[in-house]
Amino acid sequence: MLIDIESNKIIADGLSMPHSPRLINGKLYCLLSATGSLVEINLNSGEVIDLVQFNGFVRGMAHYKDYLFVGLSGLRENSSTFKELVSNLKNNRAGIAIVHLPTGSVQGEIIYNTSVDEIYDVKILADQLRPNIMNPDTEESKTGITIPQTSFWARDGTT
Repeated sequence: MLIDIESNKIIADGLSMPHSPRLINGKLYCLLSATGSLVEINLNSGEVIDLVQFNGFVRGMAHYKDYLFVGLSGLRENSSTFKELVSNLKNNRAGIAIVHLPTGSVQGEIIYNTSVDEIYDVKILADQLRPNIMNPDTEESKTGITIPQTSFWARDGTT
């Protein structure tokens, strides 16, 4: 269920593993992980309106301009929690789906074939030219410098 914690009012119940509710332009959007759906929930009536069926396990959603970026996760098939979902959700893979919100159409997907199994949340780094993920505990993190225009990496002397 979804609850408005300020008013202590139940907005909607009977939802199948709701995840990542987001208020966008006065409308409430939510992912239903167990059914692989993106839905809109009427804030007054609690009516659930199906918008997009991904046929996969969805978690994590970010909004940028006219687009929603929705996280897709592969299910842990040996998990008792997800075991029954595996047969219902045919697209058992990890990635990001890009949805054009005004039309509700999927514009594209980024699928991870080997390097990522699960996505829990999605964030947009707007107006970033060269974002990086670096582990500060590795030597490599000490050899890179990033400035707004570019990134520089020290050579290890072997090239």
